Amino acid sequence: MNKKINSMIALALTASMLTGCVKTAVPTDTTSTYYTSAVETSMTETTATSSSETTTGTSETEDTEAGPRQKKEGHYKFKDHVYPKYMDELMGKKIHEAYDNYIDAVLAGEDYFECADEHTYDWMTGQCAYACYPVIARYTGSNYGGSFKDGKGKIRYDIPKEELKQKIEEFKKIVEDILNEVLEDDYSDFEKALALYIYFSENYTYDYYAMENYTDDQVWGYRVFIEKQGICQEFSIAFSYLLLQAGVDATVMSGNRAYDSQGHQWSYVTINGKYYQIDPTYVLGSGNSLAYFMMDDAQRTEEDTYVPAECTLCNHYGRENIKNFKRDKKYDCTDDSYKELWKGYFESIDTEKNILTYTVRETDDTSKTLTFDYGALESGQP
Repeated sequence: MNKKINSMIALALTASMLTGCVKTAVPTDTTSTYYTSAVETSMTETTATSSSETTTGTSETEDTEAGPRQKKEGHYKFKDHVYPKYMDELMGKKIHEAYDNYIDAVLAGEDYFECADEHTYDWMTGQCAYACYPVIARYTGSNYGGSFKDGKGKIRYDIPKEELKQKIEEFKKIVEDILNEVLEDDYSDFEKALALYIYFSENYTYDYYAMENYTDDQVWGYRVFIEKQGICQEFSIAFSYLLLQAGVDATVMSGNRAYDSQGHQWSYVTINGKYYQIDPTYVLGSGNSLAYFMMDDAQRTEEDTYVPAECTLCNHYGRENIKNFKRDKKYDCTDDSYKELWKGYFESIDTEKNILTYTVRETDDTSKTLTFDYGALESGQP
């Protein structure tokens, strides 16, 4: 299947500055269309050699012997149970088992779920749903003290159960619609991550009011799906959650900027057996910059002085339970195979040929277009 992801990008020189946990830029007029069926249309392409010079392509349709091939409908289905492997490694199986019981109980409208002990109950309710089921995290929780007894934990419902049931169904449809719009079945994990990264860049906005005024209990990954806006904690949860739903292992990482201790949170993924960091907040308003995509630890530090070795992976369980917590070195992101992309801006990708096309700005008025062959990386070759 010949599939192209095309983008029409009008690049603008960005003057970046830090505001809270987002890196802001001069707004750019950026739109992308993901042509993942074999019916391909060449969009109008904007060339950044001059703000007044453009080249316009033509529209064409590719047919097969059986006629035009159409995008499959509903090929991604919502999964009630998605869970990053890192949580198992850092928090243990008991917490995972309790989380599964918790989700099943909420979906059944029950008030209690089986849980090994009070420690497991407290940490599971405080950490897992937040990252693994945004709508349930938003409308359920725990009252902690006295909520665990005789092997069962009590569930706190913040809205009527029937209302929650409706919201869960609406949330499932939103997630399925995004995945079915943006992804194809045969996308690799790299292609899924890139497609969602560009989708976030072009469909969501940073909520400056929330950053300045919201308290922690008003910040939820669920809000991104409903309002199409958020702050870093919300975007990283939403991005990682969509990857989990698409079969890519992902979670969140949080830390503080070295020069002013400003907190931030972004996504942490496994692609082709290696660890990378992706920042779905910093890409907003950047003109589809690839500086925050498939980062190694050094690039994460370069882009705003966060030192990953001092950051928290997944949740705060490790910090609370390991004296002098430092992230385990086995989670280091050391692969810089994608470093040539970090100075560029996404233009298009041909997923049949494994070619990513991007633009690098040379001066205020000129840029050059380059290609990146990621095929060898997909096959695990050096």
